[in-house]
Amino acid sequence: MNGILFTLLAGLLPFLPAPRVTAANAPAPGAEGTRTLRVWSMFQKAEPLARWMEEVAKGFEKANPGVKVEISWKGRDILTMARGAIQEKKPPDLIDQDDQTMIQLAKEGVLEPLDGAMNERPEGSDIMGLDSWALRFEPAALALAKHDGLAYLWPRSLYTSGFFCHSKALKDAGVSAPKTWAEFLALCEAMKKAGKAPIAADGTVDFYNDWWFCWLAIRSAGPEKFLKAAKNDGVAWDDPDFLKAAAGVEEIVKKGFFQNGYEGSIFPRAQHGWITARQAMMLCGAWLPKEMEPSILAAEKKAAGPVALEMFPFPEVDGGKGGFEVAEAWFNGWAIPKDAANKALAVKFLQFATSETNVKALVAEGDPSAVRGTPQPRFLEAQSDIFAKAKVFVPQKGGIGRDVPEWTKRVLHPANNRLFKGEIDAAAFIAELKKAHEAFYEGKSGKS
Repeated sequence: MNGILFTLLAGLLPFLPAPRVTAANAPAPGAEGTRTLRVWSMFQKAEPLARWMEEVAKGFEKANPGVKVEISWKGRDILTMARGAIQEKKPPDLIDQDDQTMIQLAKEGVLEPLDGAMNERPEGSDIMGLDSWALRFEPAALALAKHDGLAYLWPRSLYTSGFFCHSKALKDAGVSAPKTWAEFLALCEAMKKAGKAPIAADGTVDFYNDWWFCWLAIRSAGPEKFLKAAKNDGVAWDDPDFLKAAAGVEEIVKKGFFQNGYEGSIFPRAQHGWITARQAMMLCGAWLPKEMEPSILAAEKKAAGPVALEMFPFPEVDGGKGGFEVAEAWFNGWAIPKDAANKALAVKFLQFATSETNVKALVAEGDPSAVRGTPQPRFLEAQSDIFAKAKVFVPQKGGIGRDVPEWTKRVLHPANNRLFKGEIDAAAFIAELKKAHEAFYEGKSGKS
């Protein structure tokens, strides 16, 4: 197993025994006077999950007299600030972000391994009966938590991606959720003929634009070939599978399946167009329903009834090598810097935050938990089915953000944006991608 492509079995492999930090090392409550646990979070204070974090902190303080939890709301650019604090040897005790971002710190050797904490037996009436904390989490999350065989991250919320569609739009088209790319194209044609723009997209967002080509490449070529191509590992971009993937993007652009003006649409305009049913579908991560919760509640109030949405996975392609047995998975969670002042206390906090009571509160906030067997929040019920059918999990977009983030920004995004906006066709995209790819890796190797 490599660090990017992993199976269910790989996620269940035991953690290597080693003298690691554990909650058992933490001082008894009140034994050392007042201690401050410093937590840096990716959230802003006004976000719903920030409220959940604050409640967890209050509960931890109550359960541990003499401990104060100090949360700093750093926002999504937390990695830059964390690196600075780590370099100054003044890091927080906990960092809260997504696995793709935090695994970069593990690669840099500045995070504390959490194998000891994962191997501890859970205590407390609501989680008794497990031999270790590792068994509490979904295998996909456990695999993502590792770098070079060791766990460095503690999962909280587990996500995948897919299409979010208004149920009425499917009903009006007279079809169920499409399973194949051909069925998806037929659905879009039917919606367009009915006078509704099939797909919402903010064309100014690189991160969303590239999801289409990445998914089509994974479905066509398989995830391993796709990642090898991006890593310059013996697979060339002129492989027919990649041209086929690019042609899929070209087709939906030429057929006008996106809303008018999508090329210049600025986030979150497309999301609001979608949730108000001006467009039928949106390809996005499983964070979308929670992100749009205020708009969903407003729409329900206006309609005096519930909004009906369905989620379905990215369709399979004919003759493809990455069908529904392949699913994306990523998580948000925590990491402990190696030079943190209160590492054992930080572990104790992580275990408290992922206890049954706090996990139930997390799901009630609309966030899908990384804990096994947890019911999915509203609108994300299909995520359980997607995970159940998958035998191979890949990180978001096949792992390019984890393994080759610089390549993704400098090579893929410029060419993909031109393809996605209809400025070039599939063949020209492959040519531009190949040329930029070769220049990128020549620069990496020191060639002129």
